[in-house]
Amino acid sequence: MWRGKRHDERFTGLTVAIGAFGSLLFLPPLLSLFPDDARIGHLPAQWVYLFVAWAALIALLAFAVRRWG
Repeated sequence: MWRGKRHDERFTGLTVAIGAFGSLLFLPPLLSLFPDDARIGHLPAQWVYLFVAWAALIALLAFAVRRWG
């Protein structure tokens, strides 16, 4: 179903914004917030952060595609 040019521009802007947010999540200053010996459970805190950030980006993109795609 054709939704028009305005809808396509909004969806494109949304996906670009999610991509920019994702690139900010993986910048070295944020990754260096965790000390080397910090742990969550038995896993290094930095690994947990990377996995949660990655999963959050996938969830945001899935929501965007389902809602506006």
